Amino acid sequence: MSEIYDRIRENKLLYWILLILIGAAFLTQAVIYAHQMPSRVDEGSFLIKGYYYVKGIYQPFQDYGPWTNNMPLAYYIPGLAQAVFGPGLKTGRYFAIFMAFLMLAAVWLLLRRLKGKWWALAGVLFFALNPALIKTYVQAVSQVIVACLLAWSLFFLIGEKRSLTQVGLGAFFCALTTLTRQNMVFMMVFAVLYAWIVFGKKAGWTALVCAGAPFLLAHVIFYPRIISLWASWLPGFILKLIRYQAVSSGGVEQVWSPEIGLLTRFTSFFTALRYYFIPLIGVLLSLILLPRKEAWKSKVERQTVLFLGLLFTVMFLMHAWASLGKNYCVYCFPNYLAFFIPIAVVMAAIVLSNLAGIQPKIGILWAILIGLFFIPGAFLGSLETVGRRVMSLAVPRFKGGQMVSGSTELWKLFSNRFGYTYDELLPYIAVAFGLMIAVSFLFLAWLAYRAFGKWNRLQAGNFILAALIVASLVLMPSPLLADMQTSNTCGGDVLNAYEKVGAQLNERIPAGVTVYWAGGSVVTPLLYLTDDYVHPQLLNGVYSKYLGGERDELERKGYYNAASIEAWRAEADFIVNGNVKMVGSWLTFLNSDDYDEYQHTDALDPCDPSTFLRIYKKK
Repeated sequence: MSEIYDRIRENKLLYWILLILIGAAFLTQAVIYAHQMPSRVDEGSFLIKGYYYVKGIYQPFQDYGPWTNNMPLAYYIPGLAQAVFGPGLKTGRYFAIFMAFLMLAAVWLLLRRLKGKWWALAGVLFFALNPALIKTYVQAVSQVIVACLLAWSLFFLIGEKRSLTQVGLGAFFCALTTLTRQNMVFMMVFAVLYAWIVFGKKAGWTALVCAGAPFLLAHVIFYPRIISLWASWLPGFILKLIRYQAVSSGGVEQVWSPEIGLLTRFTSFFTALRYYFIPLIGVLLSLILLPRKEAWKSKVERQTVLFLGLLFTVMFLMHAWASLGKNYCVYCFPNYLAFFIPIAVVMAAIVLSNLAGIQPKIGILWAILIGLFFIPGAFLGSLETVGRRVMSLAVPRFKGGQMVSGSTELWKLFSNRFGYTYDELLPYIAVAFGLMIAVSFLFLAWLAYRAFGKWNRLQAGNFILAALIVASLVLMPSPLLADMQTSNTCGGDVLNAYEKVGAQLNERIPAGVTVYWAGGSVVTPLLYLTDDYVHPQLLNGVYSKYLGGERDELERKGYYNAASIEAWRAEADFIVNGNVKMVGSWLTFLNSDDYDEYQHTDALDPCDPSTFLRIYKKK
């Protein structure tokens, strides 16, 4: 058995075939999802602002310009691709795929150096088996850019025998992640502390200079408006010292202010755990095994896991609070983890590679606790798919305590007995079913270990590792063994639909006119009208809209209100309205006496024929 295993390990041709197949699987899924995923709010905002900034039409944080609600590189990097290859959703998404491949390359190179080529293969396999993560990375948003920069920062920085040049490059990339998203600021702290403690004072100073210099330079260039990105982080006396002023008009209130229930927060949390089961388990096991010095190959490896664990924990808690602890974007938690999940993948590879050779007495207990927590949680995190299937399972009918002929759906059995509605029963039945599956899985794993583990002289660590891999394939939204929601059920080509609509907009709206966008918060179609004037405050949709406040002050800072809308639509040469937005005051405002309506565009969503755009020209 061991000889066969050794032959497989040493077969270079087999390894490269598997690596190519994994890369092809990732690329195939990425291209398919890029063509199928409907565009969302952030995509159009990042791409259009990026194009404007690169072309010099506006500058970040400019008065009366777009709302710059993220660091400048979040816009400049995708904007550069738009400027070179032409603005459009296709350009944005294919650039995102390119960045995702660069990220995979960094993870593979890093793990090959740290743990060998087979663990490097396992690391990239995680990404290829995770369509939820691929769907996030193929959208033209900042997650894939940050993940790419972060992966390369880890490649240069961590491990043994890093030169000062490599340390400096790693710290520099950490600064770039922060200048892309301000929520990654702890990457710079990590770089300096890791270099200082692991490699010495000279390396620490190198990291401090290489991380601090670009960070400070960006703040000097964009001062003082860039401070708005840190306003919620800084204490009040510092804000007064630097004379920072938020929106101060009387009675001003942001329109987007939803109220989210507790169940939704739990569902979002467990959805994230389901998406990233293996790396999160790796992080947990790392923290459990950290006190055991014999579990690590070297002192540097143990220090690396310690620093990465602290970094990931801080980032996890910070993003959990920003999403689950507030109402602004509760369902963003799984997407937030995509920023820094490469950290967890690297940690998982390190700890799981070492798990095979140890016999922790508490390992079995931890395996049981993890199973009883994660598996039911996975069912709670997939209520809309797996949960509803469980609810519809056919079960025997009962009447008067006696089984009768025929069958009924599972939820109806409990509803008839206790009087609860479908929606009330959904989370409880899903979790109960998940707990039953967890107990069954753990029992079968124990039986398998008793029957085969000792016979094959498998160590406990090896067996736990195998059980975790099996569980992950079931729990993760893998294409083969797990269910997940799809965003496109008809197989339509979203990218081609946008390109077609863009050509129609360009054909019917001449260059150099003022266009008022009333098509909703997804502003991606405006990528095809970059030669026209569109009010930049509208590029964040409803998220930059305020109730009340002084119009001029709001527009100067990149926001708008009802007064802005009335003035803008009255002075516009053209109005582009979404078909589904043609309600209320628009029905009377866009009348035939004042406006001519052009032929409407094709649908933006090929699965929904009603998603076309109406084009109106002022007479």
